[in-house]
Amino acid sequence: MQPPIVVLNGTHHDENTIKQFISHFFNFHVLSMIGLNVFGGVLIAVHKSIRSQRVAKFNNLPNIIVLEIGSDSDMFQSVTCYSPPAESIPLDLFDRLLQHNPNSIFTGDLNAKHSSWSKSIENQKGRALFNWLSSSQTHTSLKIINNVEINLKQNSLGTTRVSTNNTTSSTPQITLNTSQLSSSEDKQLNESSETDEMKCSDNEQTPRTVQNIEEVKNNKASVWKHFDQLDENVYMCQLCYKSIKIMNHNDCNLRSHLGRQHSMPELMYNSQRQQLIPKPSQIKPEKKRELHEAAIDCIITDGRSFNDFRRPGMDKFLNVIYPG
Repeated sequence: MQPPIVVLNGTHHDENTIKQFISHFFNFHVLSMIGLNVFGGVLIAVHKSIRSQRVAKFNNLPNIIVLEIGSDSDMFQSVTCYSPPAESIPLDLFDRLLQHNPNSIFTGDLNAKHSSWSKSIENQKGRALFNWLSSSQTHTSLKIINNVEINLKQNSLGTTRVSTNNTTSSTPQITLNTSQLSSSEDKQLNESSETDEMKCSDNEQTPRTVQNIEEVKNNKASVWKHFDQLDENVYMCQLCYKSIKIMNHNDCNLRSHLGRQHSMPELMYNSQRQQLIPKPSQIKPEKKRELHEAAIDCIITDGRSFNDFRRPGMDKFLNVIYPG
């Protein structure tokens, strides 16, 4: 599974390293910022299917990248920060970030040790972070994601939250997110997923057994190779980066998407291909209103009867010049 957002911090990123990273993540927008020590620097890669932009007012700050992800009311702020061991955590900056957008996710290596989120010996940075988290209502709304096992959780925009095993004395890689974010995650997922795909008939839920077995295998493989799995029932098209929902591992919607959006009817089921057959043209609502207004104007101008356009001869004539 390819995570739609990748965050790296606490590691030096030079130009060659970034180029090598981009060569493996060519479908991602890759952003980086230098650090102030040999371990410094942060990098974040966001899949090109996700709407994101850098927050200009927080540009050019070492060891931190601030992005706005999503749009309108569902927009949230993603912050990744590396805090060197000998430096204080930029808590004043964190406050400014929360003022800019309270719906925020903070990821990073803060070198902050505290018993509340790890088994390591507390240090001054850990105590400072703990006190900051409990100092106001805004701060207490932040949830620390730092579980015993690695936990991957994706929201609608594909944000992957990673928490580390803290059974050792190592410094935790902390993720903070505001509680308001969780309520909109499922809503965004539904809105961003394909919902209008063509249905396939009941006897085509799986490829027909009368087909050559080798053809069936090749055909099925050629469908799935165009998609990356985002969730158990959500796949992202590699051609257009659109999220497609499926049910019970059924590839019907995936085939429909490839056939309709990417001109691959050979991958569709027979019943789906039949739905592609052009139907008699119908007048679009906008054009229908235009013709309706023109007909009324004609009746009033010429003093005609309103039934004239409903007579068999006129109806036949109109259907010839504009079917439907």
